[in-house]
Amino acid sequence: MELFRWWSKDTIAIVTGANKGIGFELVRRLAGLGLTVILTARDIERGHRAVETLKDEGLDVHFFCLDVSDPSSIKAFVSSFKQKFGVMDILVNNAAVSFNAIGENRVVHAETVIKTNFFGPKMLTQSLLPLFRRSSSIARILNMSSRLGTFDVCEFRGDWESRGWPEIWTDYAMSKVALNAYSRILAKRYKGQGLSVNCFCPGYVQTSMTRGTGTRTPELAATVGASLALLPPKEIPTGKFFMGCSPTVNSRWWSKDTIAIVTGANKGIGFELVRRLAGLGLTVILTARDIERGHRAVETLKDEGLDVHFFCLDVSDPSSIKAFVSSFKQKFGVMDILVNNAAVSFNEIGENRVVHAETVIETNFYGPKMPTQSLLPLFRRSSSIARILNMSSRLGTFDKVKNPGVREILQDEQNLTEERIDNILKVFLDNVKRGDWESRGWPEIWTDYAMSKVALNAYSRILAKRYKGQGLSVNCFCPGYVQTSMTRGTGTRTPELAATVGASLALLPPKEIPTGKFFMGCSPTVNSRWWSKDTIAIVTGANKGIGFELVRRFAGLGLTVILTARDIERGHRAVETLKDEGLDVHFFCLDVSDPSSIKAFVSSFKQKFGVMDILVNNAAVSFNAIGENRVVHAETVIKTNFFGPKMLTQSLLPLFRRSSSIARILNMSSRLGTFDKVKNPGVREILQDEQNLTEGRIDNILKVFLDNVKRGDWESRGWPEIWTDYAMSKVALNAYSRILAKRYKGQGLSVNCFCPGYVQTSMTRGTGTRTPELAATVGASLALLPPKEIPTGKFFMGCSPTVNSRL
Repeated sequence: MELFRWWSKDTIAIVTGANKGIGFELVRRLAGLGLTVILTARDIERGHRAVETLKDEGLDVHFFCLDVSDPSSIKAFVSSFKQKFGVMDILVNNAAVSFNAIGENRVVHAETVIKTNFFGPKMLTQSLLPLFRRSSSIARILNMSSRLGTFDVCEFRGDWESRGWPEIWTDYAMSKVALNAYSRILAKRYKGQGLSVNCFCPGYVQTSMTRGTGTRTPELAATVGASLALLPPKEIPTGKFFMGCSPTVNSRWWSKDTIAIVTGANKGIGFELVRRLAGLGLTVILTARDIERGHRAVETLKDEGLDVHFFCLDVSDPSSIKAFVSSFKQKFGVMDILVNNAAVSFNEIGENRVVHAETVIETNFYGPKMPTQSLLPLFRRSSSIARILNMSSRLGTFDKVKNPGVREILQDEQNLTEERIDNILKVFLDNVKRGDWESRGWPEIWTDYAMSKVALNAYSRILAKRYKGQGLSVNCFCPGYVQTSMTRGTGTRTPELAATVGASLALLPPKEIPTGKFFMGCSPTVNSRWWSKDTIAIVTGANKGIGFELVRRFAGLGLTVILTARDIERGHRAVETLKDEGLDVHFFCLDVSDPSSIKAFVSSFKQKFGVMDILVNNAAVSFNAIGENRVVHAETVIKTNFFGPKMLTQSLLPLFRRSSSIARILNMSSRLGTFDKVKNPGVREILQDEQNLTEGRIDNILKVFLDNVKRGDWESRGWPEIWTDYAMSKVALNAYSRILAKRYKGQGLSVNCFCPGYVQTSMTRGTGTRTPELAATVGASLALLPPKEIPTGKFFMGCSPTVNSRL
């Protein structure tokens, strides 16, 4: 989870073409991590606007004008850069152009495309090579590339259309072919000399080049790109081509000969899984029961340069399954990966009708079971471990079945058989026909759908046990609450995010892939699970935003979660929303700015639960819009964001139990509150003096700050320049966290801070670049790190759990 931090403020990174899109997000990411970053753009006005935007977020970035298609501009830039900085650590060649819309393939601007996308980066790179310093660490060049530019797209079959050039965006593709080839030459030339050269294809991203039609956000692409650029010196490779928005998939055991089937794949998660697997170079079979929709899906992927095979398959129809298996066997003969994704539900969110129970069971359980059994002889086990990934749901975990006799059968792993599963389903359908199913202890949410997934999970367990050690891995994956037709688009996770994780699970290295596991949520890491239903977590300020998503995430993972909010009505509404999703959450009223409310909460909580495992101090306020810096509410901000969490934490400390696992406090913080934002040298010295820092000294600093606010001279006293009152509340919270971490080190209590980045919340007026769901996914992963891995006294920055620094 933790990326060794080799860089510092003296580490210098250049990102070209960075006034928007992926380049802009890369600058934001690298600057947020503390590097000195140079943002370049050919348009001076847009470049300055981009820098101002980042400055409003508290990031210090340098702007240089650079048009990579103009040799004189490159020469002028290198001269100015050399004069100002003299040395260089990281270069991200991001600037590129294309003049085609999706589906077009014109080459009228081919010379400009080649000049901008290849000769420009090449000339710039060669001009900067003497400035790459290799003493402090390995220097890095990351060339932003494309899968359209991989060498296999050049099929020399035989004017340009008939000469075997790439068929999709030919001029752009050839510029990337050249860039990939040049990168290979450079990597070979400088191997072992302290310079790493790699290429990175971020996938189909929502940028001006794709007219905003991509399936990945620039922020996601930049998060992965920055992680690749910042790999530890001992781990960073050279001469590699990284593909897609996941840096983990490059331990690649697969090839073009690896065959994967995804059922129900004309839309939603299934479609995104096909896109992901095909983009990674596998041979992928997209199946759908509707021939026209299936062909349309394949055409869409073909327009993106992906070669996918379509087969018609209706998993609810035995004759369709038989025909599919016969055709597939005839064409391919062998099989490596099967993703059973096809499923149906006839309920809206909040409904629970069972009129279509037989169809649901037939489609969601017997449908996947029959193709799986028919395809088992085709799974080849020589080249690698074969994989079955069954798309499941937390609604189908065995604890959702309240009937004790049925649950006992399901949990008796030694004696569980396919016949027993069939008998359970027969009893369930009989209850449905008689109309007494509601009183028989079946799952309470989407009962028919839940039972189909209960059966699928049970069958997966049987298969995993049966083929253990025989070269076949069988796992289930619940992607969470995803925006699909099944949820009427109301989910909180995108199909693309679900597919990214699903593909990562399906492609785990042979030595790492488990069998018989149930992966939950859009993170494959949380299954080293030390927690249980008895693990108790509190999240403050949780009726909306990041807090609400954290509650959803924890509850979905099976913890007992307390959602707190100061507004009783909104708190109850939040709990009801989660209840409709099948999540059981407890609500307590708590206003962290009110000592009497804190006292009442602690008393009620202690009476009901008595012990405590995880506290996430999330509640916070700010009264400034982006770009504003008023301090009229400074006292309220300090009271709510610092003294409130502090009083709550101190009141709950006796309840933290440390026997079963390490207890955890995660304070939601901000990079605006890092100590370097305080320009007053005396105050900064006190904060950085870890040995002598005390709570009293923090209180005194805040007293001086508030006195300056009252006198009106706060702007000249060296306090943070962005959102000053909010920043000072987080400075204090970070300092207090350091004290607590030191005080309880080795005593079973971990205290860390987490800055989720610029998130779309009410505090940012929805203008953030990260979703609350993404922030919560990372925050929950940090809070749930295994006992042997969880640190203390750390400050985690940004929506990636891979980068942290010491508080």
